[in-house]
Amino acid sequence: MKKVLLKNISLVLVTLSLFSCEKNESFLELGSPIGVEAEVYMENLNPVYETSQVVDVPITYWLESRKFTELAMYNSYDSIAVVKIDNVGSVDYSYDNEFTGETLEQELFKTDSHDPAYWTPTEYAYTFNSKYTVDSSLGKEKYKNTNTGADDFSALLSPEFYSEFYNDLAFGMSKDQLYTLLVVDYDIISEDDLNSYYDESNKLTTGGATSLQANLAQVPKADMMGDKFSLEKKNKVILQYWITNNKSLIGKSAYRSFTVK
Repeated sequence: MKKVLLKNISLVLVTLSLFSCEKNESFLELGSPIGVEAEVYMENLNPVYETSQVVDVPITYWLESRKFTELAMYNSYDSIAVVKIDNVGSVDYSYDNEFTGETLEQELFKTDSHDPAYWTPTEYAYTFNSKYTVDSSLGKEKYKNTNTGADDFSALLSPEFYSEFYNDLAFGMSKDQLYTLLVVDYDIISEDDLNSYYDESNKLTTGGATSLQANLAQVPKADMMGDKFSLEKKNKVILQYWITNNKSLIGKSAYRSFTVK
């Protein structure tokens, strides 16, 4: 999957899971890892939930001293965008790609209270269902030529997107298609210029690819969208559960994620 940012997406999440275990393995079976004060496990979630839906998040945890200061759920978001263009400019060349944005910084969503009643002898651990409410603003966004003009649509896509887009076109379009777009339709380069981008075996050179990307960037962005285009943006929620003791982090679960419908 290509990594291309849409607007207003920031900061890469870089944290590692301290502990993870296979589903259906009890902590009694796993034993207590040497040097690990706390163990936390979050069950796998369904792959898709709806906005405003309250999600049950099964948590299993254990602490060596059995003293808990705070149980906390953290969340972050990622975005996925699918861009489709039926014809690039006047050329019979379709473009269809899925891109992911950078993950937003992890934030505290809620805290839960420890309850001795959560103790489950068969698991040799505490188990309970935490709750996560899907933000109502995280639903899919859809834009297409039937409800969005080409100028507005092209403005939705960031400079980072266009950089990847032009690179894909430079290597994906045939020489004849590039000739139609850059020589015939927009007179951006001459036929001799285009020929110079290819070697004796008619293979695009590295320098030629760089020049083509710069040439393609001179075509009005709205014109590149053709007559039929669409953008579908959907969000992914990433959850992690933490345990702290006297304000010190002592345990993290593995990440669990789902897409918002």
